[in-house]
Amino acid sequence: MILKTRDAADNMKWKEYNFDNFEVFYIFIQKITPTTNRLKAFKSFNWDSDLIKNKFLKFYKTHKKASLSELREALHCKTDKCVCENFWIERGWDNPKEKIAEIQSKNANKFVEKLKKSPNIRSTSTQLKWWTDKGYTEDEAKYLLKERQSTFTKEKCIEKYGKEKGTIIYQNRQQAWRKSIDEKYTKETQNEWRRNAMFFSNQSSSLFKPFYEKYKSIYDCFLAPYTKEFFVNCEKGFYLYDFTIKDLKLIFEFNGSHVHANPNWSKEKLDNWHHCFNKESSYENINKYKQKIQAAEKLGFKVVVLWDTNKNNSKIISDEIEAKLHMLQQ
Repeated sequence: MILKTRDAADNMKWKEYNFDNFEVFYIFIQKITPTTNRLKAFKSFNWDSDLIKNKFLKFYKTHKKASLSELREALHCKTDKCVCENFWIERGWDNPKEKIAEIQSKNANKFVEKLKKSPNIRSTSTQLKWWTDKGYTEDEAKYLLKERQSTFTKEKCIEKYGKEKGTIIYQNRQQAWRKSIDEKYTKETQNEWRRNAMFFSNQSSSLFKPFYEKYKSIYDCFLAPYTKEFFVNCEKGFYLYDFTIKDLKLIFEFNGSHVHANPNWSKEKLDNWHHCFNKESSYENINKYKQKIQAAEKLGFKVVVLWDTNKNNSKIISDEIEAKLHMLQQ
């Protein structure tokens, strides 16, 4: 096999190497990879791996003459993120988790050294402080941080790959992610994460606080930040509810019009509404919220939805509780 390459030591003139033996060819590629920019994609290869060796052997047997660029195009790997297990598996490594841990450890050490040299280093958009420094409240900052970290979305997949292929890629990725989490952590641990990472509205909490204070000594009540929010974990998702009187099977949800679309709006308003943070449409928002309500109703709860545009929310809450108590006394 003849391999063509440009010789940097001779004004980048074309030079040809004739390999009559595969082993010589394979050793030659290994030798020039660290210093050849066109082969930088090979630098993470495990050259002792049979997988990598067989890839090069196949190329060697099927090409009588080729350039380094053709070699690179034929043998490059699909995955290019070094924190993915497939990245290392495709490159012939049997210990992908160890390789990822090694990369992450190096990056962490670099960041620590950077902090030592510059203790006042500016925070990034993946940190809560970055958002609070911009003037957002802590609640708003937590929500924005969550949105910032949600970089892999169905919408982005569809935009990049088209609707059919993008949907499949997204679903496969979500299933793989869900499987890996379930294998590593128990359901109890996952639920505790969600409860500790809850996001609640101060306006909602202020509305429900008088009722929480009134009934908390009599019934099992849930209201953030005074308790953890009541939650339902089912196949369709994990849902948190604003104010719950569990013993009365009553749930109250307070909806702000900037993050919740109202099904009673006109079609024109629904068509023009988008979530203030993730930009989802009103119809997507309403369908997702229906699932949340249905999850609680399946457990026997009555869910009362209150809107920020209502002026008599406190009366609605009081009436619903009184009606429930009256029904139980009969």
